[in-house]
Amino acid sequence: MTAGGIISSLFMLTILLGKKSALSSKDLVYPKMPISVEGCDPSLTAALNVSYIYEPEFTQGVNNDVFWLFHIAHRNNVFIGFSVMLVATCFASLVFGLNDPRDMDHDLFSPCVRKFLPASRVMKNKRQEEKNEAETIEAKKFTHLREF
Repeated sequence: MTAGGIISSLFMLTILLGKKSALSSKDLVYPKMPISVEGCDPSLTAALNVSYIYEPEFTQGVNNDVFWLFHIAHRNNVFIGFSVMLVATCFASLVFGLNDPRDMDHDLFSPCVRKFLPASRVMKNKRQEEKNEAETIEAKKFTHLREF
């Protein structure tokens, strides 16, 4: 999961910085949309300066020199980041191998997920250590009593 998160973050950072760079250098220009207050309640528009008439300047806004990923709308960033993270994580799992759920600490999982996991070797080891600690404490108590 870590590899996917890092790769996805770097990929999205590249897209966002490239898009901002293209916008600031005017290589990527979005068309201006007309704005009108016609049909609005006059009490709402009374405070507005309506002496200025907006004449929209329509530009094509498509420059073929800009990399195609920079043209993608901002609303798609979450989906793109998630997709890249999922693919990178799956690839990393294939390269480095999957974790065995029996070797994981079940306390780190949500309670609704724990019931679907196989028995944990970590929990068995913890219980064994707790049992050994309890026996050691009991043994110390008895040796302490024998001294008196």
